[in-house]
Amino acid sequence: MRLGAIAGSKVRAWWFDPRTGEAAAFGEFENRGERRFEPPERGEGRDWVLVLDDAEAGFPAPGAAGREP
Repeated sequence: MRLGAIAGSKVRAWWFDPRTGEAAAFGEFENRGERRFEPPERGEGRDWVLVLDDAEAGFPAPGAAGREP
């Protein structure tokens, strides 16, 4: 994946599990160059969504905004 398309000098990376609505942060990376991201699990029914955010923006975890307490 080519980085550098979003704002900020670093990106925070998350894997979002659409089956459960949970997200897991797995690191911050320089927002330049290219990087390969491997999902935590592979196989049938094991879909994942890669979410990259500006690390300095302080966005909540994917899926957290709009949840009822």
